[in-house]
Amino acid sequence: MDEAHYRRVWALLSVGVVASALVLLWSFSRPSPSWGALLGLLVLLVLCVPVWVIATSVLGIRLDRWTWWSVTAPVVAVVLLVCVCTGAPLRARWAASRGGFEAVVASLPVRSQVDVDGVGDRYKGPAVDVPSRIGAYAVREATLERCGVVFVDGSDDDSGFAYLPTGECPATGPHAGWFDGLRFTHLDGSWYTWHQSA
Repeated sequence: MDEAHYRRVWALLSVGVVASALVLLWSFSRPSPSWGALLGLLVLLVLCVPVWVIATSVLGIRLDRWTWWSVTAPVVAVVLLVCVCTGAPLRARWAASRGGFEAVVASLPVRSQVDVDGVGDRYKGPAVDVPSRIGAYAVREATLERCGVVFVDGSDDDSGFAYLPTGECPATGPHAGWFDGLRFTHLDGSWYTWHQSA
């Protein structure tokens, strides 16, 4: 094999690593990570790591020198790890979308103008019309609750965003209703992510 062939192999491996990293970053930019995507990427990593190590070793021995392609995977892995551990993908996508969510919340009726008594104890509050896409997120539905507005993620019924001006929703007890089993995580201001706990 000549040097041009090795360059093609490195280019292909590098594109695969970067594409996998982008999918992983997208997965972690959602209110709750996509575990199916994570499992698929884990399998891909288990297959790619040995190929990367062998290709790096063979290239170094055959050509008697190293190339910048050989550091692509480790650099991408470190950047990916830092991004995921700091929550950067979710925070960046949320920052790009927050204004859209705030505009939608501002356009909704005031909670006192909507009858939410009697519906929050066992069922979701009344559905409100919202766009199917707000910012960078698809939204399946939104409901007006006693404690604020809950948005259901368009690609997952078990997670989404919540606007909670009082900073709390009844998570357990007789008034929890459909909130029983939801886990809220503070984003910023009155905004939270939520997901169904197992």
